[in-house]
Amino acid sequence: EPERLNTLRHRSQLLLNLLNKAGINTGESHESPIIPVIVGDEDLSIHVSMLLRKKGIYALPLFYPAVKKRQARIRFFVS
Repeated sequence: EPERLNTLRHRSQLLLNLLNKAGINTGESHESPIIPVIVGDEDLSIHVSMLLRKKGIYALPLFYPAVKKRQARIRFFVS
């Protein structure tokens, strides 16, 4: 089912482009359906993740020790 893979690639690239145009730090993300948004602060990553969840967007917060200190992020899984 190549159309499913093409759709996933398109959606991933669209989200990445929109985030980058908005000036949001996505690190070195490219060509992946897993897109980080680096927020830096652990508490902020948790807060943003919870706000997104209330809007129906499931994006997990990641922070130390999963990532370096002061590199907390929200991880989006595009489907």
